[in-house]
Amino acid sequence: MMKILTVVIPAYNVEMYLRHTLNSFVVPEVLDDFEVIVVDDGSKDATAAIAMEFQKKYPQTFRVFSKENGGHGLGINQGIQLAEGKYFCVVDGDDWVNTPDFFKTVQFLKNRDEDVVMTNHYRVNDKTQDKKPVFSSGIIYNQIYHFNDISEICILGLSGMSIKTEILKNNKIRLDEHCYYVDMEYIAFPVPYIHSVVFLDLFVYMYRVARQGQSVSVAGVKKHLKDHDNVVFHLIEFLNQYSKAPEAEAEKIEYIAKLIANMISTQMTIYLNDSFFGGKIKQSLKNFDERIKSGSNLVYEKAASHKKVRLLRITHYRLYWLLSFMAKFYVKMGWLF
Repeated sequence: MMKILTVVIPAYNVEMYLRHTLNSFVVPEVLDDFEVIVVDDGSKDATAAIAMEFQKKYPQTFRVFSKENGGHGLGINQGIQLAEGKYFCVVDGDDWVNTPDFFKTVQFLKNRDEDVVMTNHYRVNDKTQDKKPVFSSGIIYNQIYHFNDISEICILGLSGMSIKTEILKNNKIRLDEHCYYVDMEYIAFPVPYIHSVVFLDLFVYMYRVARQGQSVSVAGVKKHLKDHDNVVFHLIEFLNQYSKAPEAEAEKIEYIAKLIANMISTQMTIYLNDSFFGGKIKQSLKNFDERIKSGSNLVYEKAASHKKVRLLRITHYRLYWLLSFMAKFYVKMGWLF
């Protein structure tokens, strides 16, 4: 029986969370309709053992694949290779799904053929358990959109995107391995091949935030800054290659450039933290921005839509001291600005 959905869970040392994650998928009515592939990324704890418990109990649904540590990108790459479902999505090992809305999504997918189906998600504070809804404004639910009609309205984030598996397989979508922040590659690389999108008024993905050690935390971004930098420029190379293709579409070029500009804004926030850069903020910002400009004028211009980038450029980076003060305050509070 063909699966309607493949859920890939890249998992590394998440024994504290994984049982909760996998339990959220146990919906007896649809267990035969989807598969959950846990890609154990060389964990040193009980991650693989917990995943095997579910494989033994629900062999028609759960599969476990263990490999040497290769990062989040290798986990997704492996998942694409193993996937048997018509649609494909990714859930991190420390996140989970809202079970009732996941059930409704699986039922919906059974009779659909759009390239991408998007759902809403919650950001859940790991310390307080407060939930913040995240959704795309200006969208009409259950309406089939051409991708170019929504490219200026929203970014199709990983937390809520089910994409046709054949798009990933047929176009040999592969992410960087041994590297953090490749989620942005996962969002960008399929764009040239996406034509139809539909949005559901469901909250499926439960995205855990404020967890100590997360790569998306301020401390995590600082620790893996070089990876963030590498992904930015890898995406610029990808954009430049796509822009030269005969089938390239202007709306998609703009969309990818906007996505990269968002990453640039985050990168500059970290540069502005002088406790990390030892007082070399101004030169670090200037060098980074010059690399962006030489890599892509379009991305350089898009980045100016972010206020701090625009202020830095207008003042020839002289205003870095004020923005640095603000950055340190936000870092102290555990935020990015």
